[in-house]
Amino acid sequence: MPTTSYVIPNLPAISWGMKDITFAGALESATAVTSRRCSYQEILGMTGVAFRTRWYLTGDERRWDGAAPIAEEREEVALFAGSGWNLHPGIVDVRQPVLSQMDLNRNVPVPASAIPSKPNGEALQFRRQIIESLKATLPVLCKDPKSLDMAVLSGYEADTENNKDVVLFNDYWGMEHRMPLAEMWPFFIFLTPGEGAEPLAVAKQGLKQAINNGRREAVLANEISLWGNHPDSAIYFYGEQAYRQWSADLESIDGLDAAQQGQLFHCNWWNVDCLFSARKAAQDYLKELSTHVDSETAKALLQAAAYCQEWCQNFRATMSPGGHGMAFLGPWTGKSIAEWSDEVRNNERQQLAKWSEIDMRIVGELEAALATWPEL
Repeated sequence: MPTTSYVIPNLPAISWGMKDITFAGALESATAVTSRRCSYQEILGMTGVAFRTRWYLTGDERRWDGAAPIAEEREEVALFAGSGWNLHPGIVDVRQPVLSQMDLNRNVPVPASAIPSKPNGEALQFRRQIIESLKATLPVLCKDPKSLDMAVLSGYEADTENNKDVVLFNDYWGMEHRMPLAEMWPFFIFLTPGEGAEPLAVAKQGLKQAINNGRREAVLANEISLWGNHPDSAIYFYGEQAYRQWSADLESIDGLDAAQQGQLFHCNWWNVDCLFSARKAAQDYLKELSTHVDSETAKALLQAAAYCQEWCQNFRATMSPGGHGMAFLGPWTGKSIAEWSDEVRNNERQQLAKWSEIDMRIVGELEAALATWPEL
């Protein structure tokens, strides 16, 4: 029997659906049991991720990976401090498996070259911080072992009889998983109370980040990553440049091996899925924010919200049964990579061009809103 146990009860579930940017979904769940709750849309708004478009190239033989939509990076951690929570990463650099080697992608051929390392007790060095956080009724963000998306660690048991430390966590695949701490990926984010900032000041910083993301040049991934184990030349493209690179990558899959095709196919629909989740949250965030500013500023925010709605309507037009069902063949379509034809990819490229135009209109309205932002 465990001799020591710390468990935080009643954490809200996290699951795939409308909250697929897992950093924000996990944070919403973790803060729900505290006195300073943060909603999914607030987290995406204050960090600027609600408005961000990004495309990721790995810089190695994989070519693509699913990192583009993630938000657990230096910039988001810094901006989230405005909420009144400070985030403290606890990380050991253990090389992650490639996308096609994760449990959820067993149907994708695995490259013969890379055999990933696995966690080998590195997480044990965070045992004390995990226990202290749970004793303070503060859940800990962690990486789930199935897909390396963000999850919420809510319990710890010390089994001295079997010399094993066991943790309990919820992830997007289910509730109350149990796993030896030694087998967890060594990536944790600890919450501690901070001072926070005036809400309109927090919102302003998030909108400034959104504008920056819309117009910024490409960034080496390791320059902003918390888990700095990207290949040296791995790169993030933003805004219009992201859409152009993404579209160019879809133009032809000639010359790609089966594993690379699988990587691109997955990243194509996964990025769109997360962008749809972000723009849907952006609508609600901007509408709520518009009630706290004067009419001129509110007008620009509401127009930006309308453009976010247009973005989402464009996505729905690609989905069956109401849409044509011939673009972004994600799990919602029931179609596989075998049906990812030249016609489908051409439809996707046309849609990316439309979204690029809409995004720039969103950025323009956010700039107009900040030009009349109230003095604080």
